Amino acid sequence: MLSLHGDLYVAPLPKNPQHILDCGTGTGIWALDIGEVFPSAEVIGVDLSPIQPEWCVWRPPGRPVSVADTFPFSSCRVVPNVRFEVDDLDLDWTYRRDHFDFIHSRNIAQSIRDWPKYLRQMYKRVSPARRRYMAHPLTRSYCSHTKPGGYIELAEGSTSLCCNDGTFTGSALESYLAKLRAALQVAGFTLPTGEALKAFVEDAGFVDVQLHPIKQPWGAWPKDPEMKKVGQIIALTCATGLEVRLPPSSANLSPALTRDVTKSYGMAPLTRYLGMKPEQVLAECAESLAEVNSCKVHAYQLMLHVVGRKPEGN
Repeated sequence: MLSLHGDLYVAPLPKNPQHILDCGTGTGIWALDIGEVFPSAEVIGVDLSPIQPEWCVWRPPGRPVSVADTFPFSSCRVVPNVRFEVDDLDLDWTYRRDHFDFIHSRNIAQSIRDWPKYLRQMYKRVSPARRRYMAHPLTRSYCSHTKPGGYIELAEGSTSLCCNDGTFTGSALESYLAKLRAALQVAGFTLPTGEALKAFVEDAGFVDVQLHPIKQPWGAWPKDPEMKKVGQIIALTCATGLEVRLPPSSANLSPALTRDVTKSYGMAPLTRYLGMKPEQVLAECAESLAEVNSCKVHAYQLMLHVVGRKPEGN
């Protein structure tokens, strides 16, 4: 929110959107916030992991039992017009056709393996004959879920950092991120760039596609007070984001959940796909974090916001 000067989105939404989907909702903070901004809207946050606060959960019919069943559920929702669902966004979506005024997707690049399909499910013009064909259980992929005239917004952080004074070159942070990018590519993930995300959105059929790159400094090195505050928050996230230490209670979690928790950070990709030992990863993370906290490396990330609109009449 600091990077967007208090706003939750970049898209030019109407005053009263009625249906909003938050893909990869994570802790559910964005969904809860947008639910308070638009109290008349139905907000759905979907994620593979049940890590939201107090919530009610819904699983699509026919979906296999997931790691969600290892967690206690509460019927209490913090914001009455917000609900959370456990589902895999790589699978076929089960939402109603032409339903959402706004689909929001943030920091999900390490979860999506097929970006074209992901965007096609947000948008897909379907003829009546095609609808009958897609009604069959084996051919129901790629349904349209954005309402004509509705918007989508992708928000992904670039995996490459920028620097204007050369302090990033040769740093431990540069070395760590280069290895992380290599590991993610070996794992088959698409590294988000502004051009690639914009192309995915345009190829799916959205129009008026705009790319909004937002600077986010890594560390409190900027002189500007607002950017310094953003950098301080990024530094805090780096403390747990460069690698992940599972909580002591993780021994009681299912292996599927443990895999899901770790794969979003550096430890799993570097050990699984580059063959690094955990001790090596921890050492490189510690060096990189020390550079971020020292403010000697003046690196910043581009948060890539890509907005597209579904044309009327589709």
